[in-house]
Amino acid sequence: MAGAAYGAFLAQQLQDEANAKDSLERRGLAVITTSGTLVTLVFAFTTFLSGQHRVLAKAATGLVIFAVASFGVAVLVALLIQIPREHDLPTIASFKERITPERWERPTPVRAARAIAETQLKQLEATRRLNSNKATALLIATIAEVLAVMSLVLAVVFEAT
Repeated sequence: MAGAAYGAFLAQQLQDEANAKDSLERRGLAVITTSGTLVTLVFAFTTFLSGQHRVLAKAATGLVIFAVASFGVAVLVALLIQIPREHDLPTIASFKERITPERWERPTPVRAARAIAETQLKQLEATRRLNSNKATALLIATIAEVLAVMSLVLAVVFEAT
């Protein structure tokens, strides 16, 4: 029966999306961690310079401020990836409806498999939409982090010259 193949395919797609969600969330945490570490290093660097009674050049100061702001944006956007969101999961009421004696005993296995597949398809659609949003947020966070690092490199170049 073709339905069994479709059911297995849908189940695999749901698993793939769950794995993608986990991967996106782990990468979001990595952005948070690296941004936090690099901001700490920026502050250590500026503290070191002020201890040496040096003042950053105006251009370097602007770049450091931009870098810190970009790290902040990266962290905030990466935090959005971590926010738990509602998935389009089956409700308890829908389960109760499907296990009433009439529906439990009458439907054929084919109808039951189709009902399960319809539920899985709704879940798959919702999960893909959420994962797409998480992927977009991760891209924005990564771009912000790259801009921040590039700004820091330019600030160091201005200070070194």
